[in-house]
Amino acid sequence: ETEAETTSNIIGGVTADGKKTGIKALLSAQSQLGLKPRILGVPGHDTQAVSTELLSVAQSLRGFAYLSAYGCKTVEEAIAYRENFSQREGMLIWPDFINFDTVLQA
Repeated sequence: ETEAETTSNIIGGVTADGKKTGIKALLSAQSQLGLKPRILGVPGHDTQAVSTELLSVAQSLRGFAYLSAYGCKTVEEAIAYRENFSQREGMLIWPDFINFDTVLQA
């Protein structure tokens, strides 16, 4: 599967029979499962297109999305990338968190 196909599958859509797929399926969670997703994220796959859709769904659900500054290597790039989003329902995270260092306690 290519990156474009993965992005398309993550974003999802509505099938011919009305079934929501991908991120859009979160909009049906309450009626299907009795749960309303509030904390959203797509670690490692939050490209600008995915992040834009995730923020849209977060707004609809009155939830919150955590996003990485996808592909940004410097603070300046992360700040410029943030300009792509204006929604209050999202937090851009940079640099990427890798893991907790038990030796340094950090």
